[in-house]
Amino acid sequence: MTCGVQAQSSGIFINERSLDFNFLFLCRYSAVTGIFTADTAGLYYFEQYWLQNANAIHFIDMQKNGVVQCRSRGDSKGTGDYNAPSCSAVLELISGDQVYITSSHATNVACDACSGFTGFLIKVYV
Repeated sequence: MTCGVQAQSSGIFINERSLDFNFLFLCRYSAVTGIFTADTAGLYYFEQYWLQNANAIHFIDMQKNGVVQCRSRGDSKGTGDYNAPSCSAVLELISGDQVYITSSHATNVACDACSGFTGFLIKVYV
């Protein structure tokens, strides 16, 4: 596999949108839009993981072409604790398919090094 994506982000995300990331290794990931676009048909693995600040609630979705593939939820409201939710998916993609992470609830991500989006091509379809 010569093409993959790894990205990290932090901040407070208030509105539903694709999340952009500060650090990445990639081939088809746009740091401007926060969207990975497949250029090769195949089977891909993606994972999103987050360190959520204490006393916060979040919902982070991994979407493929606008359809939620997996969701992580963290709720530490009133506990003073941090959460570290994640989700992963194995997805069949064709050229042009897009995978991205969105926040569907007010989200407070704790640190760059502890939160991110990663993925890689498992098998090329011919």
